[in-house]
Amino acid sequence: MLPQQSVEELLSLAHVQAIAGQAGVSMSYFDLDYGFDGTVRSIRARGSRLVTQGLAVDFQLKASINCLIESEYIIYDLDVKNYNDLIERRLSSNGIPCILLLKTLPASRDK
Repeated sequence: MLPQQSVEELLSLAHVQAIAGQAGVSMSYFDLDYGFDGTVRSIRARGSRLVTQGLAVDFQLKASINCLIESEYIIYDLDVKNYNDLIERRLSSNGIPCILLLKTLPASRDK
C-alpha cells in the first residue's frame, strides 16, 4: 500500500488535471520542486490550430485530510516555507501569478 502522502498527491494531481481539461486550459507539472508544482496556461485558436497563449498561472498543489471546512472558508496549516514562496512571488512585480490549490480529503480512505 502506498504511503498516505503519496495517495494524497496522486489524487490531487488527478483532480486538478480533470478540472483543467474541463476548463479547456493546458496544464503542466514541474519535474523538480522549486516551490511550485505546475503551471496552467490558456489556449486560443490561431487559424486551424490551438496554441497556448501568454497568460499563465503557476500553482502550489497541496492535499490533506487535516483541514477544517467552515461555511465561508477553509482552515489549513500551510508550512512556512510554502507560504513564503507564495508571498514572495505575489509581491514580485515581474513574476508569473501564482495560487495555492488545496484538495481536501476525507479522513478515511473508505469515504
